[in-house]
Amino acid sequence: LPIYFRTAAIALLCFDKTNIDSINEWYSTVYQAAPQCHIFLVLTKSDLYEDSIEELRTRMYEKGENMNISNCFITSAKQDMGIKELFEKAATVATQVELPQTNSVKFNEKGDSGKKKCNC
Repeated sequence: LPIYFRTAAIALLCFDKTNIDSINEWYSTVYQAAPQCHIFLVLTKSDLYEDSIEELRTRMYEKGENMNISNCFITSAKQDMGIKELFEKAATVATQVELPQTNSVKFNEKGDSGKKKCNC
């Protein structure tokens, strides 16, 4: 599993209307590696769809409900829609999460070769 998100506070699973089911695998991967992580569903490119925002919102909330995700956002960078709200909510959630401690690597001052070395 990717080590870079094992202590993540939040994850933004971004998708467009054409690949909503592609997030299933990402959700599983994130949840398995970082069960404490708060996952957000983010529908992107909403300006490109002929569907109404309400139709998109309904589909996304159904998907979120099936995955037990309550933070769902519809965004359009082109129309500057939902971006600010998404990042404000993500920042609020991220600052309230208590992250698990991870083992850190300690270095000796100097090893046999005179260079710093790992103490593991």
